[in-house]
Amino acid sequence: MKGLGYALEAMVALLTLILFSLGALQIADFEQDWGEYQREVAAQDLTYSLETSGHTSNFISRGETGSIQTAMTTISDRSMEVSGLVSEIPVTELSIGFYTLGDDTEEVDVTTLNSCDADEISELQDFSSDDILETDGGLEDEDEYNVTLFFGNTNATGSTPRAGYDTLWVDNGTNCQFAAEDGPFYLDEIFYWGDDDTPEDSNYYDFKSIDADESSGGTADFYRATQAVNIIEAGSPGPNDIRTNIRPDMVDRDGLDSESFDITVFTEMEALGFMNDNEDLMIDLINEGSMMVLANPGSETDITDNDFLSRTGISWMGTGFSDSYSGDEADAAFSDEPHSIEVDTFYTGMEGNSNFEMTPPGQAVSNKSDDLSPSRTIYSLSETYDTVQWQSNDMSMNSIDESSTSLYVPDDYCTNYNYDEESPGEEDLTEGTVNFPNEGDLDILSVKLGQSDDFCDDQIERGIVFEFEDDLYLNGERVEIGGIEYIIDSNVDVNNEDECNFWGECANFIPSITNSDDNVELMITRERMQDIEGAERFAMSGYQETYTDDQRTALMSTIFWLAGDERSFEGEDDPENVDSLSIGNIEGPAYMPYSLYMRWSD
Repeated sequence: MKGLGYALEAMVALLTLILFSLGALQIADFEQDWGEYQREVAAQDLTYSLETSGHTSNFISRGETGSIQTAMTTISDRSMEVSGLVSEIPVTELSIGFYTLGDDTEEVDVTTLNSCDADEISELQDFSSDDILETDGGLEDEDEYNVTLFFGNTNATGSTPRAGYDTLWVDNGTNCQFAAEDGPFYLDEIFYWGDDDTPEDSNYYDFKSIDADESSGGTADFYRATQAVNIIEAGSPGPNDIRTNIRPDMVDRDGLDSESFDITVFTEMEALGFMNDNEDLMIDLINEGSMMVLANPGSETDITDNDFLSRTGISWMGTGFSDSYSGDEADAAFSDEPHSIEVDTFYTGMEGNSNFEMTPPGQAVSNKSDDLSPSRTIYSLSETYDTVQWQSNDMSMNSIDESSTSLYVPDDYCTNYNYDEESPGEEDLTEGTVNFPNEGDLDILSVKLGQSDDFCDDQIERGIVFEFEDDLYLNGERVEIGGIEYIIDSNVDVNNEDECNFWGECANFIPSITNSDDNVELMITRERMQDIEGAERFAMSGYQETYTDDQRTALMSTIFWLAGDERSFEGEDDPENVDSLSIGNIEGPAYMPYSLYMRWSD
């Protein structure tokens, strides 16, 4: 059980003595009735004592919920069992599956021993039931850096028994000399395939399989894991130095089908094709855990024609970017939206710099309100989408009679009249056609509204009727057309518009995100999918071959958000109707409060 390494028993004994000396805890004697009231008092006392002593926050920051259970059971003197739920702290014990593309796999020939004498590798042979094998030096990196891999059959303790070779050691240019960091590494473990001359943060591989025998050798398969390792290492330790246990695993199609992960990560455009071809598998994965995609889609069809991505609810802006921005790295910022606050907290807790850049996933947006609105989890303060081109209008509508239109005409509209000679005139009914992106041409009717001669004479108030609906939209109301939300400007001021000669000749339709939420979205986040029931969380950002330290920290902060902020633990007995609540804070660069809800049994 976690926490035993921290001398839990000694701590519990010491704490018990302290509590007795302070009178904060009263333990029932053998003859005392242990009723529900007494259990409630004891539970509250235990909770308060561990919290005020700092042990609760220490246990939580180390991920040792088992230590909380042990401490409570030991101190209670009646073996009170506790089950609980820790909230508002990121889940830090994670399994993450990184989908591996074909270009990131290596098959290496394995031969019988020839670069070292048997006595030089006797320490390895002592572990192996079969003769030691080695790589043949054919891999480019292996030849360049004089790195050789040696293989043995060790049947490692705690691993699933299997026939054949299952272990490797790395000779990283030390000429048959091996340090502790050189192995052993077992199947599905990640190792560093390089030496001191190998470029920093490169050449990590996942040992996936080996098919060889001691007489003739064979082949071994490895999946490149460099980028996964670099991202994961940014989260160790976690926010406010919370201890993490993150297990990355490089997997192919079979691995995704047979294993379960808390989070699955897909990178590069080739992976989007795989996701489209395996829609059912993708839905299974996002129902079991959250998902992150790092890719650079170049067109709307990359999203809309993808059977899986189109069901998540993300959309494509399709406007291009403003000014000279081309969609590359942009300054990044957080906002006051709930998702962003969480990610920002984790980023601050891992001491990320306030000035950093990220790459957007093309023009994809989270579409949080189903009106193409981007979210602001991580977004650019300076770069925007070119939404001006979405603005639609008709600046030459024609005056008509009610009898000449097929569109809906409301009952309450004004009779014809003219302003005085110094003012422009106004028409009761005007009709025109407006071209909307994503929709095409639509006929509209502009109606002067009023219920009395005086109102019509004194006020200028117009509404709009669309051909697709027998309803009236007032000035300033919103309407969604072609997946874009517009604000209706039906009272176009003829005194400020040179193209308008009279009231009712012009109507504007302004995209609601213009000049407000049109900042480029650098990290898409969705907590609910549009067309996938029971799905977990989803995030998407642009792909880069290499990431800076701050970019890795931002990615890991998003991964912690994907993992959720609740983790539970269970005692051996079912809890009764006795509960307690502990509220505290994990100290560090970020303000990170937590709540611990516990239910007790005797």
